[in-house]
Amino acid sequence: MKHDPRLVRIRRAQPPLQRTAWRAVAAAFWLFYVYLWLPGSTLVAWTLGVGMMYGELYERSEDLDPFAVAALPPIAIVSACILIAWAEHNRLCFSGHERRLRTPDVPRDELAHTLGVPFDIAERMAREKVATLDMDDAAHPVALLAPACSEPATRAAEPVEP
Repeated sequence: MKHDPRLVRIRRAQPPLQRTAWRAVAAAFWLFYVYLWLPGSTLVAWTLGVGMMYGELYERSEDLDPFAVAALPPIAIVSACILIAWAEHNRLCFSGHERRLRTPDVPRDELAHTLGVPFDIAERMAREKVATLDMDDAAHPVALLAPACSEPATRAAEPVEP
């Protein structure tokens, strides 16, 4: 199968209107996804006693508790602000840092031995970022075509047995 460049999307290459449209589509599908989870979250809330809390706060006395009306919404807003502030703090502290260490390169002779290819093909495989391998019937690479090349790099007469 050949590489299809239409499948690769570079965000900076798309027009701003198209990016905004796809973001709106993604947001709509995320909202639909959250909507699908509402019955499950309602079940969990009722299981944890939210229904009993509602009955104790509002239904028993048949009037609104001033504490519930005045204090609970600001407490929820402050909690949300603290959560957002913590997330922004983490984003500012850790953005731009690579989280994973770079993996060491495989030695060329080990690569050649493991894949069963001559050393020069293993050398080119390690050097190229994108390449096409020509395989024999035993699934051993016998030649390497880089995108800029039109000729095979090397054609091995016999694959090297690992």
